[in-house]
Amino acid sequence: RKHSPSMATHSHRKIPTTIRLLAQSDRDDMIRLFEKTFGYPMGRTESIEHWAWEYENGPDGPALVFVCEADGKVVGAHGNLPLRFKVGEQELIASSSFDSMVDSDYRGLGAFSRVVRAFQESAYQHGICLSYNFPNENSYPIHINRLGRTSIEGYVVLRRPIRKRSLLRRKGIPLLAWMFKTLAQARLRGAKLVRAAAFDARFDALWEAAKDQVQVGIVRDSQYLNWRFAQKPETEHTTYVYQEKGTIGGYVVLRKQEDERNAAGLVLDLLALPNREDIVQALFAQAFLHFIRHQAGQVRFGAMEQGSYVQAVRHLFFYRTERPLCGQAYGDVDPAFALD
Repeated sequence: RKHSPSMATHSHRKIPTTIRLLAQSDRDDMIRLFEKTFGYPMGRTESIEHWAWEYENGPDGPALVFVCEADGKVVGAHGNLPLRFKVGEQELIASSSFDSMVDSDYRGLGAFSRVVRAFQESAYQHGICLSYNFPNENSYPIHINRLGRTSIEGYVVLRRPIRKRSLLRRKGIPLLAWMFKTLAQARLRGAKLVRAAAFDARFDALWEAAKDQVQVGIVRDSQYLNWRFAQKPETEHTTYVYQEKGTIGGYVVLRKQEDERNAAGLVLDLLALPNREDIVQALFAQAFLHFIRHQAGQVRFGAMEQGSYVQAVRHLFFYRTERPLCGQAYGDVDPAFALD
């Protein structure tokens, strides 16, 4: 989710002084603040439904949100969604930051820093041992220089144009050849790539088989996957499952994102059995084929650059952009391991 603090000053407004936890009665104020800050509805047509999904019905409990109040209304907020994380051999509660926002009439008055500090000071008391967030360009220096968060290097977004005219050029032909060859090889192994509408116990078994390759990351079992993708209101995702000999060897979750300039195909999640680069490549080949059929202009995939999935398909992507990522450890968690 976007984060939108700014450094503008509005001295005619009352300096926000009340910092507190979100109350259910703040819902309408928060939806108003979100839509004013980001310029679009919280949900496409039903913001209250989206609110319930994200703020109240998280897979591991409701969001922990601190708000800043002034002039009788909420003028700033910082949300953190608790999620089960695997950190080494441990499973603990971490949080993903979302909906950090300050009313444009109250920016430059310290509201953003104060709601974040309120979360930092109480995170461990609420059972949260780690927090991560993707700050925007405005808030990144604040997170690092003022709030003491650690910059985590190495998260990249890879992009590949897939418009018809680019595929028919010389550089595009190898992608098409690789894609059809990879899918043909999967079929020769007896594998099938089929769609799944929801996530059942087979995905729990896949996570158990694949989790040792994840040093730090969200526990991607059926409870999390159903909340994140199958239950998200007004958002269409497509999931392809790699089936081989009656079991699941991996999956990929896709979404086509429309904007004013381009339709991007997003690879949102991918998991495969350890040491099975052939499965990773088959899932990516299916993703490219899906987005070509649905007329996306490009394919985007974000992950840690040194991860095995990026290494398996890096040669297919033309463009690489680093994305800022920050983190912080609380309590007894070793920050050198969890934030490296």
